[in-house]
Amino acid sequence: ALRLKELSCQGNIDKSVSASDTLHCMGFSMDNVGKSEEAIEYYDRALEIRIECLGQDDLRVAETLHNKGALLCEADRADEAMECLEEALRIRELHHGEEHESCADTMQWMGNLLRKHGDPSEALDYFKFALRIKQTRLGNDDIDVANTLFNTAVLLDDLEKYELSLIAYKEALRIRKLVLGEKNDEVADTLFCMGNVATVIENHDEALGYFKESI
Repeated sequence: ALRLKELSCQGNIDKSVSASDTLHCMGFSMDNVGKSEEAIEYYDRALEIRIECLGQDDLRVAETLHNKGALLCEADRADEAMECLEEALRIRELHHGEEHESCADTMQWMGNLLRKHGDPSEALDYFKFALRIKQTRLGNDDIDVANTLFNTAVLLDDLEKYELSLIAYKEALRIRKLVLGEKNDEVADTLFCMGNVATVIENHDEALGYFKESI
């Protein structure tokens, strides 16, 4: 059905854009079931149509570039991922300015990429910028703010900034408990990480408390 839809798109922009939407959604679904190569192929097909019909600076182009970049980041294809994310960020800033949550989402993925394959200190700058935007736009109790805090805490742990890491984990924990409840896997993961950091700084009683609560 999709192939027929694509063939019928010749010369019809509305149908072409509709086909690109379907391809983008199929890429997202393939990613969710762990079929990353198939997902990238669908995203590439969606991008080709969106760029041709809507132009390089359209927000739907940025959406597909962001998703593809995040997927490439998880696949450790660092150069390709950064190219996609940088272009997605450029388009989103063009439309929204840099103080927008969609820009923060892309910056956070760029931070993830730099943490794994680049300069962790530079990654921290991206996380801080993303966190500030999300706190301003979404409020301090939003679960997306908690996720950025958690990622920041992990990076601070990597950088051996343990006290700052623990502060970020504690705030992430507060929000996750508030939004998700006490008995939640993300809450347990946060407590476990806090226990590890407390162990490193030899605060063993505090670490034991975190580990017990995470069970």
